[in-house]
Amino acid sequence: MKTSETTIEIWQKAIAISSTEVVLEQLFLQLSKDFERVGIPLNFELPNEPNQWIPQLSKLLSKIDDQQMNHLLYIIDLPEKWSLNMKNTNNANDQLAEGILYRELVKIYYRLQYQA
Repeated sequence: MKTSETTIEIWQKAIAISSTEVVLEQLFLQLSKDFERVGIPLNFELPNEPNQWIPQLSKLLSKIDDQQMNHLLYIIDLPEKWSLNMKNTNNANDQLAEGILYRELVKIYYRLQYQA
């Protein structure tokens, strides 16, 4: 995934404004809300280490159908073409998981930044 910042950089900026616990809680709540809108409950908790999030989400993404995936990408505000472009790659779900985490952390970062 090509972005101007990485998921880890956004994570670090968010916890600099708030605390690790608050960012983790808000990330889980945002992910839960978005996944549940598609009918997919999150039945795991996010680990405290950002590098462990991608495998958790990747596993979940591997279980959903194309219609749910497209709806999820729409809700999270990621282009549908991401899903289409990555279908033929070996680590498509990992790339999508990273994109989802990045987008959700950006939302949280801006929310925290403008709350203060």
